[in-house]
Amino acid sequence: MSKSESVVKFLKELYHIWITERPSTLAAALAYYSLFSFAPVIFIAFSIASFFIDVQALVGEIIKRVENTLGAEAAQFIQETVLSISQTATGGSTLTTLIGYLALIFAASMLFFQLQYALNTIWKVPVAEKQGTLALIKSRFMAFLMVIG
Repeated sequence: MSKSESVVKFLKELYHIWITERPSTLAAALAYYSLFSFAPVIFIAFSIASFFIDVQALVGEIIKRVENTLGAEAAQFIQETVLSISQTATGGSTLTTLIGYLALIFAASMLFFQLQYALNTIWKVPVAEKQGTLALIKSRFMAFLMVIG
């Protein structure tokens, strides 16, 4: 097989995969969940990091890097969003704080669930049998840890 025939065969296979797997749809869903999960993921990461390092220094450094990369408006938006989430999540009783953290974890886990779904679809990983609630929670938690860690 000549080099040009190999290229044509590769392009045909690529087109077939593009049509059957619909990666643009998966990318759109991933972008959607990324948009809504960004702030909760950042807040949870800061909360975990606060056990080990000075969070104010971390926030300052991250905001500085975001400002250099995305601009001052994006950095200010991220800073205000994380501050708002932290005040909302920790601004009440123990029960409301717990509910706030659970809501943030659920929102953040949606990103990891969608990422796992997209990769499983593209790589044709067989779908597991119906799992119980505990197995679902464990699966999402492991996906979350893999991305954070």
